[in-house]
Amino acid sequence: MSLPRRISAGGIVFRDKTVLLVRYRDVDKDETYLVAPGGAVEDDENVVQAIIREVKEETDLCVKPTRVIAIEDMVDLRVKMIKVWMLCEIVAGDVYRTDGAINENIIEVAWFTRAQLADELVFPPFLIQYDWAQFQVETWQVLCLPSRTARFSL
Repeated sequence: MSLPRRISAGGIVFRDKTVLLVRYRDVDKDETYLVAPGGAVEDDENVVQAIIREVKEETDLCVKPTRVIAIEDMVDLRVKMIKVWMLCEIVAGDVYRTDGAINENIIEVAWFTRAQLADELVFPPFLIQYDWAQFQVETWQVLCLPSRTARFSL
């Protein structure tokens, strides 16, 4: 049986030595995790437009996606998802927990240092695995991540 497909997009935004993440509360598992802002690509938009919209909806920050840094492949019981992660520049705004974030069970929107992530569950996992400065180098090779089972419902 073939699962339905979902295309998703997310923005990786750095400021100084911090990264923008949102904290989701998974009510089914009674746990929280940090994730870069993002979500499903809607029928009337492309990946870049989806990132701009999702970052704005979840954090109120206006961004400009500049280049792809990773492609993630995930599956759960209901859907197979491909997620395109793009490095983004800040255009305008300050971050806060928007009404859209509240509706998605986001309980925190903030800038995090690498040290603050040490004891956290973080998505995408490559934010923990790589030096953040590497993503900003023009010669960065796009990560095509192996398939994995999603830890959360897609």
